[in-house]
Amino acid sequence: MFKAKFLATITFATVAITFWLPNTSSQIAFAASSCTSSAGKSGSINLSSKVRAGSVVLCGDWAKVTKSVPNPAPKKVVSKPAPKKRVSTVVYKHSVVAAPNRPKILVSPASRISTATPIVLRAISQPVIRYRYLLGVPTQIKFTPVSYFWKLSDGNTSRSKNFTHQALKGGSLVANLRVGFAVTFRFAAGGAWRPFDRTVRLNATPVKVKVGDEPVKVAKLRYVLFDCFQRPDAPGCRL
Repeated sequence: MFKAKFLATITFATVAITFWLPNTSSQIAFAASSCTSSAGKSGSINLSSKVRAGSVVLCGDWAKVTKSVPNPAPKKVVSKPAPKKRVSTVVYKHSVVAAPNRPKILVSPASRISTATPIVLRAISQPVIRYRYLLGVPTQIKFTPVSYFWKLSDGNTSRSKNFTHQALKGGSLVANLRVGFAVTFRFAAGGAWRPFDRTVRLNATPVKVKVGDEPVKVAKLRYVLFDCFQRPDAPGCRL
């Protein structure tokens, strides 16, 4: 009976470990081939990464070494020697994908912009932390905005966070913004943040600004002596 309980315990532990580990057959196809830059090692997990358009991929490879137990040596000498220990290695691969929030463009003033009024373009982008599970381990991936690049339809550019521009003529002005994010990651259990080898760049939705040459019309107060609906030709009723 003791032997049956022991075998049942071993079987349950094996099933539990297999359930906890990610299934290699269900992994993302690019997990093994896309992560080409080494990101160090954490315990027995080899880390690698890749920066792609607007997002990052973090991969982990964990090698599990199993050894088979040989049969006990026979009491009598036999012609065939006892089998040797066999060592097998199973590599579990897993990857996670994360991306920052898309930046936004804020225009001031929001309307009625004349050629005499400077246009202030502001980049709205904040740091963000994404939470993922890599090989069952809680992982944090942080994006921090570090660079800005403005490009206007009239050819003007800037690398400052806020861009002040004055249009030379009326018409439609399109503002484009690209923000670069520094990427770091760590396991949620603690430890230092580890940097990625490159930054992630993400474009904001372009904004069209209408610039006009005509002055803004202001309503003027007029005094009349009669009801202009009854006497439209009365003094003050005509403009």
